[in-house]
Amino acid sequence: MRVIRDVARPNASPLRRLHGGRAVIGADHLETLTADGGAIRACLARIRGFLLRSDLAPETCGTIEIVLAEVLNNLAEHAYPANAPGPVHVTLSREASLMHVTIRDHGAPLPGLCLPKGAAPVLDVARTELPEGGFGWFLIRTLAHDLEYRREGEENRLSFVILCA
Repeated sequence: MRVIRDVARPNASPLRRLHGGRAVIGADHLETLTADGGAIRACLARIRGFLLRSDLAPETCGTIEIVLAEVLNNLAEHAYPANAPGPVHVTLSREASLMHVTIRDHGAPLPGLCLPKGAAPVLDVARTELPEGGFGWFLIRTLAHDLEYRREGEENRLSFVILCA
């Protein structure tokens, strides 16, 4: 199942409205997708369109895309069985110079119910020994702010903020 919509709130100024106690500029963007490669690529393309319509700097759009790609690909690889990808919900809300992002899923919880450390992989090795992966959480932790993970019942909830240029 896939749902996409920019949420416009009735009786609200198109430039500023109240969202969860925060003054928000622009519209929220909501996505529901299945945690598999094709759906993730399509979702990221739709989100890029939303970001470009939000008058964000290209660097900010790229940063948001990188973080979302890493999180969504981790969900596809680790949260759900390969033969049974499940639903993922992504919400983006802009508040002045901040983009608030929340990702919810019903996959397996993060080990220890906490975020991975995200240490940088060792790169001072022979070319043949360079890691193919292991950069995801390092990139997420480097580019995102106010990372928060919670497990509520059967739902994982990851939220973070990206600074908008």
